[in-house]
Amino acid sequence: PEITRDHPRRQVLPLILLEMEGGAFSVLGALDASCLCCACAGVCAAVAARPTSAEEGSACRRALAINIWFGDFVEACYPYMARDGYVRAAALCGAALGGAFVLPAAARSSAYLPIPIATAVCDAPLPFAAACASAFLVPFVGTLLRRMPPLAAWGLLSGLSDAKDAAGPSRRRMSLSRSSSCHSELPFSAAADQRHQH
Repeated sequence: PEITRDHPRRQVLPLILLEMEGGAFSVLGALDASCLCCACAGVCAAVAARPTSAEEGSACRRALAINIWFGDFVEACYPYMARDGYVRAAALCGAALGGAFVLPAAARSSAYLPIPIATAVCDAPLPFAAACASAFLVPFVGTLLRRMPPLAAWGLLSGLSDAKDAAGPSRRRMSLSRSSSCHSELPFSAAADQRHQH
């Protein structure tokens, strides 16, 4: 639930510090890195892949770099989550899936570290890596699909419609030419019938 708030680490960071006071890493730190940073990175990566403007793409690439290499700036995805319920659901599902890998393994790591280093120092690196990957991929795919056209076939359908419209005038010209040729042949056929009768 903390991912939906404006300042998610206000309550979490003191708990991480309490957990790490003995010198060991923290389960909450692993949750912070995977469920917050990687989920936000997934949203930002999708927006950077299909931006609506050059400024948006640049801002999301910067946020993505901070998420991955500094373990921070998880607030970057909040505007997209607030505007689109599907993006919000994808981010929450990715965070939940990441937690499902971290908690059973009791993986311990730290916040504010680059994700590769946080994985290397973790006492359960494989579950933690799976948590980071799933927390990233679910919101990435969900956000990317939301930023694509409504249907992939839309371009094909519009292309067929354009082809039909382009072929319409030529078909009308062909039908007109056929009708005119039929009309032009009528007098000759009528004269032939008269000659046959005589």
